[in-house]
This record gives sequence, structure tokens and C-alpha cells, in this order.
Amino acid sequence: MTPAEPATYRLAAGETLLRERTLRLPVPGRVQSYLEIIRFAASNRLCVDLEYLGSVRRIEPYSLRRTRDDNIVLHATRASDGGHRSYRIDRIQGARATRQSFIPRFAVELNPQGAPVIPPTARREESSGLSRR
Repeated sequence: MTPAEPATYRLAAGETLLRERTLRLPVPGRVQSYLEIIRFAASNRLCVDLEYLGSVRRIEPYSLRRTRDDNIVLHATRASDGGHRSYRIDRIQGARATRQSFIPRFAVELNPQGAPVIPPTARREESSGLSRR
């Protein structure tokens, strides 16, 4: 039995989910590298120390979306209290994956093909002809 997948953040009016394998966004290269750090952390369920508008916030990253105003925002929750936050990616000044893991409150939508699915496997005993001592 597998646990139920957490619900996704509800899309706001005019928002679209971004899940491309290679993000070609109109942002400087440094922001692209921050996004790759954030995507790596999200896929591995690690919190991120996000430098944003002059301060560092520890977040659980969940989703990257384009708004109707054509801004690209990162949806996340504060690791400290679970409060929802969204961050315009053009205002991100740094990102660092931490060693602090999190249990997703929402579906993690930052990886290119959606949530990673690892099918259950059945172990089978195979006789190799060798005896154990």
C-alpha cells in the first residue's frame, strides 16, 4: 500500500504550471542556476535557504508557475511554520540546498515529469548454485 499523493497548490486565475525539462526563462544565468538548485532540493525533499530581497528564508519548495502578468513565481512554504509563500524568481538572490528534509504538504511539481514514481518491486530468491556458510 502506498501513501496518497499530497494535493497540489490550487492554480490561481491565469497561472500556468512550468515543468519543462530545460527551463528557458528570461532571467540571468545565475537565477537559472538557483532554480536548478531549488529543483534538485525539491526532488530530494530537502529544504532550501533562499536569499530573497536581502534576507534568507528556509523554505520547502513545491511549484514553479507563470502568472497572468507573465511573472514566474516559486510556490513554497516556510519551513518554520508551514505558511504559504510565493517568490518572484527575478528577485531571488541566492539558493542553497540544506540537509534538512521535509515531508511534502503538497505535491512537489518542480521536477520535469511530475512527482517521481518508483514502482514497488517484489524480491525474489534466485538460486545461484552457491551454498551459504
